Amino acid sequence: MRGISTVANLHDGLFKWTFGQTERAADVLRAIIPAGLSARLDWSSLAQEPGSFVDKELGSRHSDLLFRVATHGGETALLYVLFEHQSSDDPLMAFRLLRYTVRIWDRWVAEHADADRLPAVIPVVLFHGVEPWAAPTELQALLALDAVTLAEARAHLPSLRFILDDLSHVPDADLRRRAMGALPTLVLLAFKHGRGNIDEVINQWLDLLQQVVHAPAGADALSVVLRYIVQVSSRVSVEVLRETARALQDPNVEEAIVTTGQQLIEEGRLKGVQQGLQQGLQQGLQQGQRALLLSQLRTRFGELPDWVAQRLEGGTTQDNERWALRVLSATALEDVFA
Repeated sequence: MRGISTVANLHDGLFKWTFGQTERAADVLRAIIPAGLSARLDWSSLAQEPGSFVDKELGSRHSDLLFRVATHGGETALLYVLFEHQSSDDPLMAFRLLRYTVRIWDRWVAEHADADRLPAVIPVVLFHGVEPWAAPTELQALLALDAVTLAEARAHLPSLRFILDDLSHVPDADLRRRAMGALPTLVLLAFKHGRGNIDEVINQWLDLLQQVVHAPAGADALSVVLRYIVQVSSRVSVEVLRETARALQDPNVEEAIVTTGQQLIEEGRLKGVQQGLQQGLQQGLQQGQRALLLSQLRTRFGELPDWVAQRLEGGTTQDNERWALRVLSATALEDVFA
């Protein structure tokens, strides 16, 4: 079943695939971090550090990566990037980041026994929720003190403010104006729109698709992004992908997109039915599951007799899963319900 953990793995996979290449990571981070601070960092020195610092129980909603970068002042700074891939914000994110920062410092001290100073850890949070991020981005805003007492105590309290990039509520035009390559831009747009209706927006990405495909290893890169889109979004169709491919007016690109797109969508639809029990229990979408199976049956066998809809209506979620598994191999409609 494709439940919460599977969707989280999809987000985690694309995030780490994108940021796992330092040139792409530098592209994205340079555009997110405030200009004055970004100008003080030597982006050519960016290197990924091993390890994860997220609490195990939050692994289904948080993904993280740590980078080392030299400053123009001759020091080493650490960029800690955390991807919040749930649909809602985390009220205690500033506190969690303090805890993760201390873990980073603990490891640094263990590896640098002679150190008498700590590297700066700059926390960055990427978010693509349904509603705008409303939780505090500063640790002291979480403290239960009135304003006057907080002002008096401020100098004696830990302080942390993270950099937030709320992708879902950055206009597409602003995302595209960032100084990033085509692939990082396409990935951020996929994160932003992944839960929505991809059919409505993918035709606006033609130039990005073309640039990605014609870059080195571009076909493979596009396949990674398409796989994410199809598996995360419930509203993407073969017809729209085909129209998008034709609009590119490149036979090789069209063939690659159509072939890959059709395979991924069929795979995604099957998984959506096979794994629908958990989503149905959580979101009440059993009726949608039946409608999807009905659509698959029509695609495979044409116009359906009335008894099929009645059979689907009386079936359980387990029945729908069993029937969906038979759709691709059955030679006759009756074989699906045997």
